[in-house]
Amino acid sequence: MCGLAIAIVAALAGCSTGSSRAAQGSAHAAKPFSSYPSCGSKGKHADRFCFQGDHPVAVFRAFGRSRVAYHVCVRQKGERKHCRDRRTGKPGERSRTRFDLDGAGRYRLAWFAGGEAVDRDALLIRERSVLSIGDSLGEGTKPYLGGALPGWKVDQSVSISRHAPQGVSILRARGGLPSVIVFALGTNDDPRSVSSFTNAVSAALGLAGSTRCVVVPSIVRPPVAGASYAGYNNALAALARRNRNLRIVDWAGLVARNRGWLAGDGVHVTGVGYAARARAIAKQVERC
Repeated sequence: MCGLAIAIVAALAGCSTGSSRAAQGSAHAAKPFSSYPSCGSKGKHADRFCFQGDHPVAVFRAFGRSRVAYHVCVRQKGERKHCRDRRTGKPGERSRTRFDLDGAGRYRLAWFAGGEAVDRDALLIRERSVLSIGDSLGEGTKPYLGGALPGWKVDQSVSISRHAPQGVSILRARGGLPSVIVFALGTNDDPRSVSSFTNAVSAALGLAGSTRCVVVPSIVRPPVAGASYAGYNNALAALARRNRNLRIVDWAGLVARNRGWLAGDGVHVTGVGYAARARAIAKQVERC
């Protein structure tokens, strides 16, 4: 992957350290401003990665003072620097500078105030690519997933009766991973072994790293040996609370509202159901 570099330089004009900053509270007493990259135009939170076609913004906030002038510069590695003069609004309000960036790669961000670096960060721009690893439900979804993700490069690896640990092995064997991984497995695994399923999803998250997204549908299957798959779905919910880059597809909820999709085995669904499953997966992929 080609490395691109951005230097975003914010030079503050006349930040004070008096009583106006104290009024903002102790949370900002030691750091009168904050800065971060964000994929969304509103810039509400920091992001580690964006996709090609996104319009990332450099966010700058000054606490304790309004209308603070600052300077923003953008530079790709080996290219000349592009700069803009900006000004914040009210104290604590987000000031956003949008950059239209082409090409995948890693961008380095640095903010400076008073001639000194006050913060550094990185933003990875990834191509819109997804790998879907699935079982027989993946076989049913396969004809619909590509159409549900226009503009995405979609690679699918599906096999009947595949287990979650086998999906981890597939990820480990690949030379490189795409931006998003759909880990649609677990239906063929033993519901009495929640830890094994949890370990498989955790391993997929570990292989993906913090700059990729993992999408996992919840499990729908009748109990096996007296054990339901609620344990798997509860484990997914717990993992999602701890991993911001994990997206859960509420397949169980969709099926519960559309029982007519189900085949006699309580697992597989009609063509209408598979198309809906593909759309639900695509929705979470695009939320990454």
